[in-house]
Amino acid sequence: MAEYEGPKDAGEEIKLLFNTFDTNKDGSISKDELKRLLQHIDDELWSDEVVDKLLLGIDTSGDGELQFTEFWAWIAGHGGTPGVGDEMKAKLIEDAIAKDREKFEAYQAAQEAKAAKAQDKAQRDATAEDKQRQRDAGERVGRKEFVDERVAIGLSKGTAMNQYNKADDDKDGEIDRQELGWLATEQAGTVNQVKGIFKQSHEANNSEAAIMQDIIGTFNMWDTDGSGTVSAEELIRIIQVLNPKLGLKTAEAMIKQADTNGDGEIDVREFVSWISGVNPKKKKAKEIREAKMSMATHMARSAEAKEAGLTAELEELLHNSWQENATRKKIFVSCGTKNLNTNRLCVTCKNRHGWLCHGCGFVSYLDECVNECAPVGTYGWTCLQGDCKKKCGCKKKPAIWQQKGFLQNLDALSKDVKRLLEKP
Repeated sequence: MAEYEGPKDAGEEIKLLFNTFDTNKDGSISKDELKRLLQHIDDELWSDEVVDKLLLGIDTSGDGELQFTEFWAWIAGHGGTPGVGDEMKAKLIEDAIAKDREKFEAYQAAQEAKAAKAQDKAQRDATAEDKQRQRDAGERVGRKEFVDERVAIGLSKGTAMNQYNKADDDKDGEIDRQELGWLATEQAGTVNQVKGIFKQSHEANNSEAAIMQDIIGTFNMWDTDGSGTVSAEELIRIIQVLNPKLGLKTAEAMIKQADTNGDGEIDVREFVSWISGVNPKKKKAKEIREAKMSMATHMARSAEAKEAGLTAELEELLHNSWQENATRKKIFVSCGTKNLNTNRLCVTCKNRHGWLCHGCGFVSYLDECVNECAPVGTYGWTCLQGDCKKKCGCKKKPAIWQQKGFLQNLDALSKDVKRLLEKP
């Protein structure tokens, strides 16, 4: 801040004093201006009558105002006009300097504030430009983009939000290059860390069925070509969302961990075992795992077909592909008629006892699907038998059919609907 420099000599003092009296800056001092300042200094001494008498004595031109030369003569005591007196002169000059200093400092403060504001704006503009450059280069992302990108590769919204909140260290509403780098290194630097992120995301669900549906949903997102397996090239796309520094070497390491049959890709069974960290050994546990995978996969394909407007085509395909498994599992079939979702009873045998749900692919001997996969009326069904027979499947507990009642082919259903419906 510049230092205030007052008047350097008597001439400058008188000029400053004149300008202090001349408040409207018209080049002369009116009676009101003279009175205002003098009464400000001493209102008892400078009454209206005294001011009028003073002006009459020093206004040599008689125009009712003080010109600069008249003011100078009064302050300096020249020209035969009554002088102001040394004591009064000193007081007037002291007051004028104080006002001038105050004005100067206010101006300086305003200029500094203006400069600071301009500097702040320039800094903000430069920061905004730098942030935009980072966004354009993929080095800075907002919350929605960050969360959507991770949800698209199979993470839950909650997990993605937790990652975002941890990464946005400066809480500016975006994640910059440094924060992205920290997140990648801290949470997705190794194969096991990448796997752990998805495992934790799935396990946030409150039921085993929901966990399996999430895992199958993630598999389908990773399998971008819908072939039923995940390749190294597909894995690279996934892991680089979490950590751009990872590449083919990491993808191959992930496949090596999960690929138990050694074909160089990850199928749905391998994926479920790898991501969950559980690989059942006992027969019953394997059957239960297989049933859960099958139901989740079938339901995903049914939902996919419905969204694509291909439900009728998929159900026709599924209707023609269950017989082999029904024979192998010794399930009694006396009808085999495909029914629309609007049919409560079979159009052929006029009843419904044992039936195959086209929503989940499981046999049921209940009014509703054994897996409660969807209300009756959502998907079509195949009538297996209209009446109860000796040693009928209805004698078995529903849990048996939840475990053993899948009549479709899981390997085939691992492919997306488009590939399923492709003609050989």
